[in-house]
Amino acid sequence: MPPADFDDWQRQHSQAVACLEALAAGCPVVLADHEVEREIVTLTGGGILVPPNDARALAEGLGRLRDDASLARTLGQRGAAGVRTHFSMDTMVEKTVEMYTKLASSKSY
Repeated sequence: MPPADFDDWQRQHSQAVACLEALAAGCPVVLADHEVEREIVTLTGGGILVPPNDARALAEGLGRLRDDASLARTLGQRGAAGVRTHFSMDTMVEKTVEMYTKLASSKSY
């Protein structure tokens, strides 16, 4: 169930999809350290997290990728592999079926 502020929820999840698309294409990302973004970077290993609302930290993260081609390449490769592993259609279907199976076997409904 989305939170009361549906517009904010929708914005966050739309941005997450864009991040996954970039990672799938082998582009490393620099993201503010929010829940959804943290999960994406943790699972894929394809990016740098910076404190939210910190323009200097964002610029520094982008600068690291600009100045260190090896780091950018490594994060890009990890990100693409991580998306294939954790966010492929097969994986997402499997996780969805597991969730519904668990919910259906629960006595709490």
